[in-house]
Amino acid sequence: MKRGRAMAQTAVDVKGGGAKMKKICIEEHWRNPEVGEMGDRWRERTRVPLANDPKATPHVFPRIGDFEKFRLPLMEEYGIAMQVLASNSPGIQAAEDAASAVGGKKVQ
Repeated sequence: MKRGRAMAQTAVDVKGGGAKMKKICIEEHWRNPEVGEMGDRWRERTRVPLANDPKATPHVFPRIGDFEKFRLPLMEEYGIAMQVLASNSPGIQAAEDAASAVGGKKVQ
């Protein structure tokens, strides 16, 4: 097993009793280009820096919104049955006005 990686398996044997439990990942971060752009504009307005340096984690930003190429294959490889997704910060609260946040309209 590589350090920092879970072992590939579809379910976990609970206390050796043969009962199987599926893996569920909680608060897995996600973003799409529109939310990313909204966050970039929010950081410009507020001058709040990125919490994570993209140069320190170059594999994260290109993969965070790509389900078919990255997320689903990794879930399959490591036996993850479900992920609870959460928009990375700032999420919709970065919208410049309520109509954009509620109506889902892209802010220009």
